[in-house]
Amino acid sequence: MMFWKKDDKSKEIEELKQKLANLEESIKALQDRSNSLEQKTEFLGRDAEYIRAGTIKMIQALTEIIRTMKEQEVLSTPPGSQVQHARRRIQPRVQEEGVDQGAPQPAIESEQLESVIAGLLKDGMKMNAMEITRKVGRTREHVSRVLKSMTVQGKITRAKAGKVFVYSIASGS
Repeated sequence: MMFWKKDDKSKEIEELKQKLANLEESIKALQDRSNSLEQKTEFLGRDAEYIRAGTIKMIQALTEIIRTMKEQEVLSTPPGSQVQHARRRIQPRVQEEGVDQGAPQPAIESEQLESVIAGLLKDGMKMNAMEITRKVGRTREHVSRVLKSMTVQGKITRAKAGKVFVYSIASGS
């Protein structure tokens, strides 16, 4: 009788070993999928930055074209014409002389940006710097500086999540 009990246990052990091997294979497949998704996310982030940089260059080129056309008085037409209306729509976007046309104009000050970021992170929401950058429409560098400042001041916390940091409202803020 003792002999049969040993066989029963060995069968259970073999079944458990097989289940363990299956679980290890599943874990490996999930890790591979996770790595693949992280890589694709990085590519999408870089693509978005390239598109943003291209858009800025296009705006700069159009601004230069408008400035050149104004200098050549191509846009000077009688008031009320369609070109005159178009010029009124474009004019506010043209930057004045002496302003660096390579840098985007700050739409909001740092203090205002801090409150916008705090609003995005309310109710326990966690976001990485790229998500915050997209939401506020500022440069990656600008958002990073403000996030660092807010972290040092203790307004928000920063935690590593995979390859990126996620930010959230500090407990007690």
